[in-house]
Amino acid sequence: MNTRKMAALLTAAMLCIVLLLGCSAEPAATSSAQPEGTVTVTPAPTPTPKEGLEAVFGKAEISIALVSNGDEAASSLFFEAATREAESMGLTVTANAAGSDFEAAVRKAAESADMLVAFMPGEGDASALSGLGIPAAVFTAGGGSVPREISHISYDPAKELDMAFNAALTYPPHDAPVRLILMFESEDSAAHATYQALYDQGMVFPKEKYIAAGSESSAGDWLTGKLEDYVEGMLDAVFAENPALAAAAGDALAALSRADMEVFCPGVTPDIVSRMQNNSDVFAQAIGRNDALAGMLCVRAALRMLKGGEAVTQAFEPVVMDAVNIGADAVASLEAMDPESAALFNESWMDEL
Repeated sequence: MNTRKMAALLTAAMLCIVLLLGCSAEPAATSSAQPEGTVTVTPAPTPTPKEGLEAVFGKAEISIALVSNGDEAASSLFFEAATREAESMGLTVTANAAGSDFEAAVRKAAESADMLVAFMPGEGDASALSGLGIPAAVFTAGGGSVPREISHISYDPAKELDMAFNAALTYPPHDAPVRLILMFESEDSAAHATYQALYDQGMVFPKEKYIAAGSESSAGDWLTGKLEDYVEGMLDAVFAENPALAAAAGDALAALSRADMEVFCPGVTPDIVSRMQNNSDVFAQAIGRNDALAGMLCVRAALRMLKGGEAVTQAFEPVVMDAVNIGADAVASLEAMDPESAALFNESWMDEL
């Protein structure tokens, strides 16, 4: 093959290669072009699922106001239990132990809170809770009427005194007649009348008796002086008419390092619960109301109403509390003492909060 033919073949081959490259590039250029008037659609982001309060109530923040007609000490167990329950469900909590300013505190709290829980350990008029315009629940420690639109948890103390005396008489290893030191406010009190009836029945052996009215000595000083005459084994217990006298007796026994007798009284206060935790040999049992359980249930009752539920009512009677069942966390221990009642008003949707 001569040189001219070789050159012609190479030129033809190169032309073929150029044509092939041009044909392969053209579709790519055509495919990248957008027809006039085409709209580009961007996929919408997947919405974040709602959780907690927002999922159940459609709002991310709900506030609850706690108001008491007692002081901070008297309200502490109720407030702590109610606060724990509310915060566990994501609620914002305010608390006010308003005492005699209860009615004004209720009206003020209702101006900004989404719901309200009231505690009335003292005497008072629950009508202040009427017409608030927000869901409300109240725990009353005594009698009195409550507006129908309010959830009402009540405590009936009628059996408290008899149950306290019975605890003192039956606590092991006490045997009738039980050797008691008795402490009363006056001889006209209901507690003194109950003691007299038990004495007439041969159930009580009164070793000493203190009457606060007209006494020149404080309860603690009086008991300290009397205990000088009694060595260990000569007494079974001290029965006090109320928690204040019981506390005075407990302090006198502690100062003398005496743990050979128990102290019984009607009524369960935060102070009595604390003494049961710290000195269970002396404050072995208490008889009265469970403020912690009531605080937890009131929060649930108010929250149910916020969700559209009706007002509820629940009545409680005195219970016997054993010191051995009260651990370092008193509120949790008190709530767990009555599992059936602790399950009240606990709606399934509350687990989502």
